[in-house]
Amino acid sequence: MGHTKKHIILDHLAQSKGLRRKDLVTFICKLNGYDGHKQGYYGTNLQGWAEDGYIVKKGNKWHIGNIGKLYLKNPKQATPKSTIYKLSKQVEHWKKSYRDECNISNHYRVEYKKACDVADHFRIEYEEAQHNADQYRIEYKEAMEALDNERLMHKEAMAPKRNTLTLQPPPSTDYSEFTKAELVAIIKAML
Repeated sequence: MGHTKKHIILDHLAQSKGLRRKDLVTFICKLNGYDGHKQGYYGTNLQGWAEDGYIVKKGNKWHIGNIGKLYLKNPKQATPKSTIYKLSKQVEHWKKSYRDECNISNHYRVEYKKACDVADHFRIEYEEAQHNADQYRIEYKEAMEALDNERLMHKEAMAPKRNTLTLQPPPSTDYSEFTKAELVAIIKAML
């Protein structure tokens, strides 16, 4: 059928019943005129063929896949099938990624709920502390007012009291009600 290098490589893989990666790359290198094993480009091609479904890895060996077998018989039918295979693998990958992201999202949703519960608990404790602080502030104010009243009463109690028995009312200096003669008489009487 075909004599393309891809066809030759897949046919060799089908006949060998599985090859290690190094052995497969060595075969490709010899097919391309290199002596022995060469890393790099050929290994990258193998990865692309695996993604397209031409080859599959079982254990530590590479085997020809169903699309690779179809390619050996009819390459024109294998190409669209490999595209479909690759796209279906991508869909599976995105579905798995979506499920993983949903799981992570659910985890964060649970963690967020727990954080909200903790925040509510601390908010309640804060409100209780504020209420207690307000009560203590009121009690402090009342105690300070009582202390001020006690000080005032103590000050009044300690103030010297006037003796009303010995004290005479202060002399009046308002003599406007008396005539001059009456005043002279009062002064003489006092002398």
